[in-house]
Amino acid sequence: MDLGLRDAKPSMTTETPATGSINNSLGSSLHTKIVLLIMAIALVSIVVLAAISIENGQQILKKDVGQRLNVIASDRMQAIKSVWNLRLEQADVLASDPKVQTFLASIYAPTSGAKDAAVQAISEFDRLTRTKDTTYLAVRIADAGGNILVSTEKSGNEKAALSQEMIRRASIAPFYTITFDKELQIALLETVAPVHRPADSGSAPIGFVSIVREPQTANSILTNKLFLGDTGELYLVSENGLMITDSRFASDARYRQTIEAPPVQQCFDNGADVVGALYTNYRGATVFGASNCDKNLGAVLVSEVERDEMFSPLRVLQYEFLSIAGVIIAAAGASAFFLSQSILKPLQRLRMTMRKVQAGDFEKVDIARRDEIGELAASFNAMVEEIGIKTKKIHLKNDILSFMASRLEVQADELKKIDREKEEYASVVAHELKTFLVPIIGYSELLLDGTFGKLEQIQKEKVLIMLERAWSLLYLTQNVLDARLLETKALKMNIAKEPVSAMTLLKECKERALPLARSRNLKIVVTGDVNDDNDNHDDGAKQLMLYCDSQKVLQVLDNLVNNAIKATSPGSKNGAIRLRAEKMYGDEVLFSVKDSGRGIPPEMQPHLLRKFYELDKSLTRQAGGSGLGLAISRGIVEAHGGRIWFDSIPDVGSSFYFTIPMTPDTKANPNKIL
Repeated sequence: MDLGLRDAKPSMTTETPATGSINNSLGSSLHTKIVLLIMAIALVSIVVLAAISIENGQQILKKDVGQRLNVIASDRMQAIKSVWNLRLEQADVLASDPKVQTFLASIYAPTSGAKDAAVQAISEFDRLTRTKDTTYLAVRIADAGGNILVSTEKSGNEKAALSQEMIRRASIAPFYTITFDKELQIALLETVAPVHRPADSGSAPIGFVSIVREPQTANSILTNKLFLGDTGELYLVSENGLMITDSRFASDARYRQTIEAPPVQQCFDNGADVVGALYTNYRGATVFGASNCDKNLGAVLVSEVERDEMFSPLRVLQYEFLSIAGVIIAAAGASAFFLSQSILKPLQRLRMTMRKVQAGDFEKVDIARRDEIGELAASFNAMVEEIGIKTKKIHLKNDILSFMASRLEVQADELKKIDREKEEYASVVAHELKTFLVPIIGYSELLLDGTFGKLEQIQKEKVLIMLERAWSLLYLTQNVLDARLLETKALKMNIAKEPVSAMTLLKECKERALPLARSRNLKIVVTGDVNDDNDNHDDGAKQLMLYCDSQKVLQVLDNLVNNAIKATSPGSKNGAIRLRAEKMYGDEVLFSVKDSGRGIPPEMQPHLLRKFYELDKSLTRQAGGSGLGLAISRGIVEAHGGRIWFDSIPDVGSSFYFTIPMTPDTKANPNKIL
């Protein structure tokens, strides 16, 4: 393959100026292409800046529309209140009527004809008001306790009394509020004014005048959609979230539509206005809204306009920008096409060739150019040739390694088979031994207890030796069986459904270890913050309970106590094995087994928890064992989600600790392989 470089290389030694001119032209060609690419990037930057400008415009528009909607809501609310203030003046005038005052005063000092005069006065007011005010419903006179004494309401619709809140507010000053009549299913505007004794307006009210109307005035004012465009609307919402004025778009929304928009929630939760918020309204349309809140009135005025209409001024700008962007994109497309033809096409061919090389076909690329891409192709071809040579060598070595690996696999399988046979044999032997050991231990204990007759001292000593060896062999067989179960992932933790007392576990361990301890003239002492030496329980002791597999935890305690007894010299002055249980921080129970034996040499401590590891490996060792007890104990503790550790000082003694969670650990691995 000829890339045009073979003829150029000899000239590098004789025609240096020509070589230099070639390099300059090559650099100039790529430089022009890079400039074009930068221009395209600049155009993209312009588009991004334009998008940011539009986004800022949207934010400004939101702020402006929010303020405008808030002003509209405030103006309309003030117009409504102006009309309702006139209604309040009517109630105040009626409350100042001498006939009404005399009637209410007669409650405390009876006056002949006072009630008839009062009824005549409110009847005349009712007649005149109904002819001029279509929203008027009724007028009521109540005593100081709010009980209705006289009312022009139709029979069956009379209200029993004014609420305590109305009485409290009216005692201070006349007021009006929005209420909802559940029977009539309509909103009511209720104006309440206090009635004082004649010529004594500074005294406490002797009663109240209440005038009830429909809030139709608000509905009339809010039907004016000036400045709200095609999608804007205004509506009044009561304190119970019900729309109490007509909707511009839903004819049946009044008294039926519940409003849960942010302006309503903000008003009745925090008593605040909303200046501008984007939300989905009761029609399911996305709108931008504001509100004017009056908690004393018990209503909030909501003004809103649909988002699409609010952002319509920006659409014209967006369409113009899209036209300009289209021209820019077309120009960028033409530039990209030129770049793809001059740069990307050779690179694509190089990429396809690289894929073939990855697949194992060491084919060279055919690109005849006198620029940087041509030099890249030449370097690639040299690399492919070198890779091909090295690949052949690697294949040869791989064949050798595959042959060796196959032999190792065969040998590994044979070793695994031998190991399985060894484990199975040990398991069978251990199981058979356990079958014979149980009656030996039982009859030995019966002999010591005197069940079969009193034994001489020498006889007791021999039986104790036999019992000690039997217990040791039983521990050994149990450990071999458990090691097999752990190895095959068959050892399960049977967590009890009811909690187990930590002190019960310690006492049971003590009872099980007493024969072995007595044979060596040693004591077993149970201590801790859950009990004392005299076995006196308190309320705190009864509360140290834990969920665990009690038999497995006892097995751990048995292993540790058995090791402690073996490590302690028989009949020593301080010869005692101390068991303790206490609560740790984090809802864990800490168990400890301490002895005053020979201790563990520092160089052996890192290996102590491994399987089949023994401190004394000599044939003349005094304490027997298989080296499995601590390894199995570690597996049981970790399967419960706990930890096991120890500290030891040679010729002083050793202390073994392990923790068990008070509640089951669901993340623990009950089949942990040691």
